[in-house]
Amino acid sequence: MPWEAVDIAVPSMIGQAVFPRKLVVRISVDWYRRLEKDAVKFTNYLYPLKDYKGTHDIGFMVNCSYGNAHRLSPADTIRQILVQTADNLCGRFDSNIGCIRSWDLGSGISL
Repeated sequence: MPWEAVDIAVPSMIGQAVFPRKLVVRISVDWYRRLEKDAVKFTNYLYPLKDYKGTHDIGFMVNCSYGNAHRLSPADTIRQILVQTADNLCGRFDSNIGCIRSWDLGSGISL
């Protein structure tokens, strides 16, 4: 079953990333193999997240589904999504404080 990209809007909540993960993890059990089609479908909805850079939660949002998909059925296309997301997460590193910025707080706000 192909893990292809589907172009949709970026989800605004982390919870939207959890449902595909649950489907992907459940297909690892033979009884749940029938969920594979839905796992692929809902995971692919998260494809645009690979380019999202607005929160430190992006790793969790993508790895829950694509990470488990790669664990269960390794593929270069899935790996590329994980690497792109990791690169974006690394781009959030702030060398002044030695940490990854959690969120983009906007202009004029400093901690």
